[in-house]
Amino acid sequence: MLVDIQSLKSANIPVIIFGAGVAGEAVFHACQDSGIKVKCFCDNNSGKTGELLGIPVEYAPEVIRKYSDAIFIIAVIDIQDIVVQLKNAGCKYYFPAAELLRHYDIFRHGYSKPESFVEYVISTCICSQDSYTAPEKLFIRSVDLVITERCSLKCKDCSNLMQYYRKPEDYSLATIFDSVEKLCSLADEINEIRIIGGEPFMNRQWQEIAQKISLFKNINRIMFYTNGTICPKEEDIKKLDREKSFFIITDYGKLSRNIDRMCEILINNGIKFSRVPVGGWTNCAVIKNFKRDDDQNQAVFDCCCVRNSYTLSNGKFYRCPFAANADQLRAVPKFPEDYLDLLSENVGKQDLFALIRRRDFIRTCGFCPGRKLDDPQITPAVQTKEPVEYQEYR
Repeated sequence: MLVDIQSLKSANIPVIIFGAGVAGEAVFHACQDSGIKVKCFCDNNSGKTGELLGIPVEYAPEVIRKYSDAIFIIAVIDIQDIVVQLKNAGCKYYFPAAELLRHYDIFRHGYSKPESFVEYVISTCICSQDSYTAPEKLFIRSVDLVITERCSLKCKDCSNLMQYYRKPEDYSLATIFDSVEKLCSLADEINEIRIIGGEPFMNRQWQEIAQKISLFKNINRIMFYTNGTICPKEEDIKKLDREKSFFIITDYGKLSRNIDRMCEILINNGIKFSRVPVGGWTNCAVIKNFKRDDDQNQAVFDCCCVRNSYTLSNGKFYRCPFAANADQLRAVPKFPEDYLDLLSENVGKQDLFALIRRRDFIRTCGFCPGRKLDDPQITPAVQTKEPVEYQEYR
């Protein structure tokens, strides 16, 4: 059950912060300043166990078993998944971090990440958690908008499956604009549209796409995910909506040959960005029929860290990027129940509601190796000269 701030302050049971990321750091500071004693952090990523801000970080499933009577302050963006996890484990009390962070001066303290990124994460956390308490509202936290299959790198383990495309191409402006317009007509609020590829700046019409998207009032933020290989022209950067635009630039070292120039241009034009080192890759890009039963596929779905990474690709709205690209590649059989064709006249708001709130696995899960937060990491960005072979379904 939900508890209030006063219950946190007077609790004689453990108070635990669920989420050992940036939002968790902010929640810890807010608790300290409010006189709320925190026992520990917990996280579903076992790789984060250890210590954060002087207190232990423990593996969430173990903490839940040990302290089922605790109050869990949920400091993650996808609060709905954590609430289900806690309820299924028999935990009684939880508290959305948004209530602590809403009026808190987060920059009274320092963080492990840059200020612009901290601000982005906290605002997204508050917005997403607020929507959870308004179930009648069709809120989408994030949508990956694929504008091109082309990439300036050819990473053999790319989780978005770019390494399999034999003849990658840009998607048409008409398809992009029509599908975004349809999505915005169905959704009440979209916290962010992520413009991605491939490498989005391979599409020379990226600026026109960004300008069009910025006009939709129910889209709060436009994110650009780039590998720092192609620096946009400064005159195009100047045209961006400064309030809505944010760049996530993955630093691939020498491969990101234009990253410094890109950062310089963004700083000069007041565009917020976060430069992050490449890492955290897992062996999740294999496409094959794993021949699992329904219970096994459900377990893969339940543990997947991108099951809420909705992807809009070539006019279709998918549950995750693997499903989107596997379908585009014809690397899986046709599973029309796995996506919505937004260019179809028959698609309505209830259809979108149903896909977003779906708790059971999609058929494409049977062809995916799975993607857990604490899967073993592999060497990132290993390049391949030729497209990776795969079985194509006709």
